[in-house]
Amino acid sequence: MRRDLNNSDQDMLAEYDFSGGTRGKYAARLRTAEGAEPPWVSTAAFLDAQTWIREALWHTQALEATLVTYLALAFKLKPQDAGAETSALLEGAGARIFSQLIRDLRRHTSVSPDLETKLAELLKERNWLVHRSLHQYTDLSSPSAAKELVSRLEAIAGQARSLNEEISRLLEERFTKRGMTKAELEEKVKEVKEEWLAA
Repeated sequence: MRRDLNNSDQDMLAEYDFSGGTRGKYAARLRTAEGAEPPWVSTAAFLDAQTWIREALWHTQALEATLVTYLALAFKLKPQDAGAETSALLEGAGARIFSQLIRDLRRHTSVSPDLETKLAELLKERNWLVHRSLHQYTDLSSPSAAKELVSRLEAIAGQARSLNEEISRLLEERFTKRGMTKAELEEKVKEVKEEWLAA
């Protein structure tokens, strides 16, 4: 028998109403005699951390591609050269290109005042993610350690996504001001990314 979806008399069927339940009634069964967490808890923490490492890496790589594109188009660099400059920037050895990028953004776009700070902070976090997060990931000895790691990875993913959106917007602003249509810019961006990835 089909339930009438337009029936607004009740939001939930009686058999799904858990309002009279007792929270944590069986939680004690999940602990061993010594009070330690069961093995599946550490496995779940490990898999959660693995998922967030992947997510953070994906968003930082997307930001890297946007930075390569911006440098290639703004400074008229070959995509390979823009890629090399971006690599130096990401690895903390690109102070010169970082300054040039911020100067160019300020001169040609309506960049937010805190972009420089946010980008510098993310670059430090990205270095930790790429070079040192694995050490913390392999030492998830407690749920609190896992929670701390996942919180940091979530923050990196969120910051990278936000910066990627902002720099993509500024890239569009800079070149549409110069008379490039959105379609032309999208084609240029695609060409730069393809040539950079092929190098």
